[in-house]
Amino acid sequence: MDYLKEAFGPWDWVLILVVTAMGTSMAYVHNARMKALILGLPLPFTFATLAVGMQVNSFNLSGLLLTWFFTIMVRQLHQKWKWNIFLSIILSVSFFCIAASIGTRFVPETELAFWGLIIFISISALLVVKFQKLEAEPGHKTPMPLYIKVPVIFMVVLGVILLKQELKGFVTMFPMVGVIAAYESRKSLSTMAAEIPKMILLFIPLVIIIHVSYDRLGLIGSMLAGWSVFLCILIPVTLKRIARIKSSQELA
Repeated sequence: MDYLKEAFGPWDWVLILVVTAMGTSMAYVHNARMKALILGLPLPFTFATLAVGMQVNSFNLSGLLLTWFFTIMVRQLHQKWKWNIFLSIILSVSFFCIAASIGTRFVPETELAFWGLIIFISISALLVVKFQKLEAEPGHKTPMPLYIKVPVIFMVVLGVILLKQELKGFVTMFPMVGVIAAYESRKSLSTMAAEIPKMILLFIPLVIIIHVSYDRLGLIGSMLAGWSVFLCILIPVTLKRIARIKSSQELA
């Protein structure tokens, strides 16, 4: 119990509330693209970063790559290979944790590594967005009952919090909402995977601002600066995408 008290700080409790709210809201959204938009909001990253209390660096970016791969892996296992969705999620989460644990030992925490990853991830996301073939998938609601959802989310976030010292910056990108989203979007995993690189391109400026302003503003100040820029990009892009969904009669 003493260990749990030490592990849990104020930001950890906020993180639990935010992830629970996001996971719950996704269950009652019909449109597959709207589900993906909610999934792409970097609120878990924000509060997980505040909970960890470390500067955003190459660990966070490496974790971003693993989160992207998590989505691809779940889709491949369940949608392409027809594996059970629960097994697909468990294997994908296990891969994230193992790869992140290895990454903390081998990924350099240097400026060169940070900016190299920024360039690599940005180019990769741009290429995927440009050349990926979109698969039309029907909207659906498959809500997990709240009496199951809330304990599951709590246990997932609890596990993340207990691992935050071990996984360091990687833990901020753990797919806390993605675990629930993968189950509840299991009939539209291609749509979810297709939206991730688009959200990554929006996310990169947030990470850059937080990183470069950390020494001057501190963690909270740099986070606020990053979000002020991020919202200026996110709001018009999101409104445009929602309008596009409505015009195509995909929004339920």
